[in-house]
Amino acid sequence: MTVLLTFMLFITPSYAFMQDVHTDITREALNLVTASDVPDCTQHYRSCEDAIEEIARANVNVDSPCLLGGEFCVHEAHCDNELLAQCAKRIFDEKEKLKEFIRQSPPDVGQARQSLGKALHTLQDFYAHSNWVNDKNHTKPHPELGVLALLAKGTVIELKEPTCQDGTVLVNGLTKLLTGFWGSNPAKKCIHGPPFELFFMSSRGIHKDHPGRKLHVEARAVATLATTDYVRLVVQNLKGGDPIRALFGIR
Repeated sequence: MTVLLTFMLFITPSYAFMQDVHTDITREALNLVTASDVPDCTQHYRSCEDAIEEIARANVNVDSPCLLGGEFCVHEAHCDNELLAQCAKRIFDEKEKLKEFIRQSPPDVGQARQSLGKALHTLQDFYAHSNWVNDKNHTKPHPELGVLALLAKGTVIELKEPTCQDGTVLVNGLTKLLTGFWGSNPAKKCIHGPPFELFFMSSRGIHKDHPGRKLHVEARAVATLATTDYVRLVVQNLKGGDPIRALFGIR
């Protein structure tokens, strides 16, 4: 049992985009938005950098074991197991929580940054774990994700509908959104796939979590655009002033 627990603690960071990928995407998007939309960050560069690092750590912590306060075991946190409705709601709800935390008196800055990091992790995992970029026309982010609490009716796969052959090859002509299953392997459904190609030498599953996986480059590119759009939406929703200054630690 001890060996198994130790192994699980070791593998958890590979469940989604690799940690450095999540961190790099988050830093890139936040740096871009603060440079263009938060002019105070020019004069308070160090404070904004510290805030960005805290948000990036909150993002990565989603992949930590649940026993240690992470959300490794929470499927909707990673958009897995076809829980796309729950995934979309989580991304939207964390934005609403952020606004509540940062508008409190005094602002709960730590919780606001936690909410932003959690939302960004799930948003990024949508592109790594779904079939969005399998469609060559999908070079831009999903227009509803992060903006609305629900995805359009009829656009998401139903549990009764087959999605994959042998867990990896998508059914021909499939246009609805789907993600792979982690921890189970229902018949005629896509699987997430093993996290360790290096060890298992397997390309099974549909995830795009790290370099070497099919469509990783495309998933990362769209996830970066989506993260930038989401952060910019947060900044616009807060309408500048004290909430924005608090979020980025500007005094």
